[in-house]
Amino acid sequence: MATQSGVSLKALPEEFSYPFCTAHRYEMPRRQHEGNEYGILVSNGFLKLFTLKGRIYWVAQTEQTHTTPDWKLHFSVAFKDIPRAWDLLAWHFIQQKIPVSAMKSIVFLEQKPAEERWPKEMRGRELTVYIYKYHPSYKGGIPSVDESGAPAVIALSPTDEREPQSWLRFVADVETLLAANHIESNGCADGDLPLGRYASLRNEAYVLWPPVSVLALAFGHKHSSTPTSELCYPPNAAGWNAAYHEVPFSLPTVRASAAWACARQRNIARTAVASHGRTILLATVFVAVVAVLAAVMWRC
Repeated sequence: MATQSGVSLKALPEEFSYPFCTAHRYEMPRRQHEGNEYGILVSNGFLKLFTLKGRIYWVAQTEQTHTTPDWKLHFSVAFKDIPRAWDLLAWHFIQQKIPVSAMKSIVFLEQKPAEERWPKEMRGRELTVYIYKYHPSYKGGIPSVDESGAPAVIALSPTDEREPQSWLRFVADVETLLAANHIESNGCADGDLPLGRYASLRNEAYVLWPPVSVLALAFGHKHSSTPTSELCYPPNAAGWNAAYHEVPFSLPTVRASAAWACARQRNIARTAVASHGRTILLATVFVAVVAVLAAVMWRC
């Protein structure tokens, strides 16, 4: 079997392939591979492949209103190459036997151009692999069903986390695999931290957005024309770690990858902040004027 840099290019079992999964999308099947069980689901415009604990991880994050760490590896793939890229990534994913993880890909089932079904702001996130990070709120487990279908409480623990640097090896192998098979990149996603030609990193834990203006802080939202901040999916302008959670890789590695991305990210942030900049400036001036007038009146 041909290899590229130690990455085997053998075929994915048919039942995990993109054409097979999308054709059997109403079955919600469970698949076995080398003693491990995986679920497959097509929903909300995505084809998803996950372990039992990977699904429990999604439930745990939802119970915490998506505010716990939500680290993801995104792989940028041109629309025409998504089916082949899925097969390559899915093969490598099941070979890794990661106990708590999941992956997904956008799937186009409607008869419309792909560009009309995938938002421009999500470009570069065509395929995703979830990086499990434990959080104390998961203690006690999540009520669910076990692999036999019987009711059970599924526990998530710190020991379920993968060795951090193994994720970097995962990225390197997938980068090699995609390039060796001539997969075209769709460009790094805005707001992500680039890790290679295809891969990028992002923490998509929910954050308060938009930022609160000076006027809102001084007088409260009801006296401000600035929109009230809401807990939401972090917009691209919020950057690759808007929630400031612990990074899953060693910091020197992340810094090396981030060095050339800083200027680009500042430009993205600058674009978003521009819409709030004038309001904040006027609010600051207003507060200063009020303070001066109050001081003058007090002296009088």
